[in-house]
Amino acid sequence: DHCVTGVQTCALPIYADDSGEWVAYGLENTTVLIEDGVVTRLVPSSNYQLGQGDVTVTARGRWVMPAPIAMAGAEDEAGLERWLEGGRLVDATLTGIGSIVLPEALAEGPHGRCAASRLAELEIPAASVIGADAESLAALDGVPVLDGSLGPAQALERAIRDALDEGRSPTEILAMLTTMPSAALGRPSLGSVEPGAELKVLVLDENPLENPLSILRPHAVTFGDRVMRRAEIEVLRDASTRGEEM
Repeated sequence: DHCVTGVQTCALPIYADDSGEWVAYGLENTTVLIEDGVVTRLVPSSNYQLGQGDVTVTARGRWVMPAPIAMAGAEDEAGLERWLEGGRLVDATLTGIGSIVLPEALAEGPHGRCAASRLAELEIPAASVIGADAESLAALDGVPVLDGSLGPAQALERAIRDALDEGRSPTEILAMLTTMPSAALGRPSLGSVEPGAELKVLVLDENPLENPLSILRPHAVTFGDRVMRRAEIEVLRDASTRGEEM
């Protein structure tokens, strides 16, 4: 099955030009085809006909970009472990976050393996967990670190607003959340919507190259071959919360 997203603008890789300025290009009126979680083609929307079994998000006037990669922050190991809670990982997805980076020992420990299993089975529509060794964590210097004392939405919003206050451009901020961490982790396909890339994709109501805060409320997110609209994820999150309270 294919996920098909017909979009106004598809944000392609962001890169630093010869002068060190971050540059982004986009394709207008483009359909992104995803199979088994991998982008297979980018085609003009006018040239693509839906096939049997295709899943589509009506996205005219919307934008597509890679789901951000964020560093988990906390004062201690117990605080970092809380990022592995299913509810917090779902909340991260509702905030537009595609992956949370944690120290390798935590990501591969019991809580990390449990979260990875639930994600692999699509039991919960949540941000993925990426374990990073000391060398990779050091290479992530400059990537926003989420304040563990806040919820994912507040933490990412603060990180973006802090970067804007520092005078960083929206394009550079998107690079800090996509291109830079994916390269540092040795997984560049997580940072670009292009053929061969295996990643979560955000569908946004606003242009993130003009307003990076638009990431915080995605219209939809892809999970493998599935496209889930924000309202669907919120329903599952509420059901999960009620189950925990019973």
